[in-house]
Amino acid sequence: VAAWEQLGLLRANSRDFQRAVECFTRAVELDTNEVRHVVNLGMALNQLSRHEEAWECLQPVAAAASAPKAALLASARALMGLGRNNDAASLLEKFLEKEPNAEGIRAEMERLRALPPASSETPAKTER
Repeated sequence: VAAWEQLGLLRANSRDFQRAVECFTRAVELDTNEVRHVVNLGMALNQLSRHEEAWECLQPVAAAASAPKAALLASARALMGLGRNNDAASLLEKFLEKEPNAEGIRAEMERLRALPPASSETPAKTER
């Protein structure tokens, strides 16, 4: 499994995301419990603009209370690619709970919150 992950990382670092996806997919198949493999797969899929697939694999990881920051960020990127800006902003908010000094992420979340929701999204709740 480690060899597939390392090969996937090498492919991703050389921007060969299609082959990275193949390697990370194999790593996930061999070790379905390792969150890191799923996150790497989701990030590589995002790089190929395969956001629906990225979200499908990342969603269970992002939904966990113990979701790692990388999973939240990769999931938010997938949702942004799908035009689900409010949902992406919610995940960035969870990221900021874990990393409160990430000002770039905070600015991105605020930008997303200011955008109108996509037709498939529920509008963000506003305080009265």
